[in-house]
Amino acid sequence: MRRRSTNKDNSVVTVLVNRFTSEEATYVVVCEEALVNKELEKGFFVDPRYFGGIQTDLDNALITAKEADYATLLGNSVVERAISLGICSPLSIRRIGKTKYAEVARV
Repeated sequence: MRRRSTNKDNSVVTVLVNRFTSEEATYVVVCEEALVNKELEKGFFVDPRYFGGIQTDLDNALITAKEADYATLLGNSVVERAISLGICSPLSIRRIGKTKYAEVARV
């Protein structure tokens, strides 16, 4: 079953969450599904081996990211929701072309 979230304009956003663990840390990647397998700008390809994963709703994906030691957030809706939940600061946001992304480290 696919779970979907909507963004501010009520359009449907499907997200993927991928989790990597090592002895030292947990890494979580949250990405808008529509971005996977796309080149956002020359030299930056959204590789499904890293940015792909399990479909889930946006809030659950961000809860997983918040609990991780490190998280990568890719997509305008993902990043905007993460800001609204206090997961990252608007000052930490970067862009790849027109797409927002953030790297989050829990300290």
